Amino acid sequence: MDTKIILRFDDICPNMNWESFLYIKEHLIQLGIRSLLGVIPDNQDKKLLTYEYKDKFFEIINTYKDYGDTIAQHGTFHKYTSNSSGLLKINNRSEFAGHSFKYQYSLLEKGKSILKKNNCWQPVFMAPSHSFDEITLDCLKKLGFKQITDGYGFFPYQRSGIEFIPQNSSMPFNLGFGVTTLCIHSNSLNKKDINKIIDFIKLNRNRIIPFEEYISIPTPSPFVVKTLEIFTAKSIQSLRKIRNYKRSANQSL
Repeated sequence: MDTKIILRFDDICPNMNWESFLYIKEHLIQLGIRSLLGVIPDNQDKKLLTYEYKDKFFEIINTYKDYGDTIAQHGTFHKYTSNSSGLLKINNRSEFAGHSFKYQYSLLEKGKSILKKNNCWQPVFMAPSHSFDEITLDCLKKLGFKQITDGYGFFPYQRSGIEFIPQNSSMPFNLGFGVTTLCIHSNSLNKKDINKIIDFIKLNRNRIIPFEEYISIPTPSPFVVKTLEIFTAKSIQSLRKIRNYKRSANQSL
């Protein structure tokens, strides 16, 4: 048995690097692979606004939805308004974590209404910079969301009524069990990076599954699932600290 892989695209919006995204998607479609698209309902991220605007954006998204891709609401504006790292402690910036229930609920509802108006909302959430807190989860549950594409470990797990489907690294490895997610930021990839990802996908085609098929992954006892979640969280956080320390040391030389 192999660790199954879900392919996840972040920062899908009218202003993005369409050349890179379409190049990767063309290869996925040729291979019959369906992916998870993190769609920003109303992009206000200045970094993304530097790209050329794509007309009929939601028509394109619905074409992919009809193909079988899953749509995740990737925040609302993709605009950071707090320094909170949220529950996962990955990045010290957030669109949601650190804000009140009223603020977060209104913001999430606004994003959901935009996607529903354009016929592409599905009950999946993807937080910008992986940052959300318990209040975010409460809001998501009340708004009808069912899953979050994030979290540590190698098996889906429940928290505050929301199911987490793990996303551990930029290039998944094979432990022989469970499920993980390959997170693709097509906006920031160069040609070498893109070809590396495509080669990885071709090599691991038999391990790649559509998002919805995570429910078919055999799950061990809750104790094992929780142990793997904690172990993975501590390991990845420690590796990030070491990497950041080395980066700071090199910059000070």
